[in-house]
Amino acid sequence: MARKFGWLDGVTWQASTENEADDIRHAFGTNAAIAVAPDLLNPEYRSWPSSRYRKQPARLDVIFLSRIAPVKNLHLAIELLRGLCGNINFHIAGPIDDSAYWGRCTKSLATLDGNIRSEYLGPLAPSQVAECLGRHGLLLLPSAGESFGFAILEAMLAGCPVLVSDRTPWRDLNRHGIGWDLPLRRPELMRAALQEIVAMEGAAHRQMSHRARDFALQYLAGDDSVDRNLTMFHAAMDS
Repeated sequence: MARKFGWLDGVTWQASTENEADDIRHAFGTNAAIAVAPDLLNPEYRSWPSSRYRKQPARLDVIFLSRIAPVKNLHLAIELLRGLCGNINFHIAGPIDDSAYWGRCTKSLATLDGNIRSEYLGPLAPSQVAECLGRHGLLLLPSAGESFGFAILEAMLAGCPVLVSDRTPWRDLNRHGIGWDLPLRRPELMRAALQEIVAMEGAAHRQMSHRARDFALQYLAGDDSVDRNLTMFHAAMDS
């Protein structure tokens, strides 16, 4: 309706990534004025402690950190754990945005095998995120879409490898040896990656953890989000 009546004519849209810019064009037309400027990062990221997690073979602590809403695919994360071998602690952290969806997920959690123990941690305060991620060996976030994916960057900063979908800006993770970004249409690949990290020896997991943290620190070192946001606002004012 807003597009039909021209209520947003003259608006400059901010997109965090080129993928998000494409979504805006799809909704408001190819002539939409779009500035791509990444989300501003927390300056405290640079002082986050490294993980002290110690992985044991056939054991894994997994965390799902996100809003609990259908787009984040918690139900898929639960199904990916089903049938895995090994002892798995699955923790869920984040606010419940959709209570009916959460009810569906809790019913699925109750049907998992006894080797998979689950717990809802509730929402985390910003001051709790680094410590919480550092107590886990994997972030599992097979979401249907992320404009940036702060939890993914935060997990890597904490030295926690990640398994995410192919619907985030974080790609080629396996090539860097820090996790996996796998297609949602191939859940069997995600399950295989999960079984691989469950079986992983402690030394191999520590190496993956160190690589993930180094990758995130290098990303922070090249962060130009402040300059790009300033450029966006100056251009919007000039126009």
